[in-house]
Amino acid sequence: MHYPLGRPTTSEPPARLGLSASARVTDSGHVRVSLESRRLAYCVRVHLPGFTPDDDAFSLEPGRERVVHLRPGRQDAVLSGGEVTALNLQGRIRFDCGRSGNLPQSPRETAG
Repeated sequence: MHYPLGRPTTSEPPARLGLSASARVTDSGHVRVSLESRRLAYCVRVHLPGFTPDDDAFSLEPGRERVVHLRPGRQDAVLSGGEVTALNLQGRIRFDCGRSGNLPQSPRETAG
């Protein structure tokens, strides 16, 4: 990604950035996290304990969806809540994963 005006240097609250995440469990036991943002989200990371993302530390363009798949990093990995962070995001965006089936969730904002 090219940054003609430079990389973001300030953090924005989740509502202003417009970053959202929803997650669902796939039939294979992986987690599919869908991310969207109204403004540029810089250096986005998806955190789910015990799971490894297929992409990490990327920029998310405004108005574009990005899907990150997470696979269990160990056999005893437990599905639970995860978080999304970005260098220009104040705090974190939380998402929930159910234990089975497709469970889309709305993001919950938390303080950093």
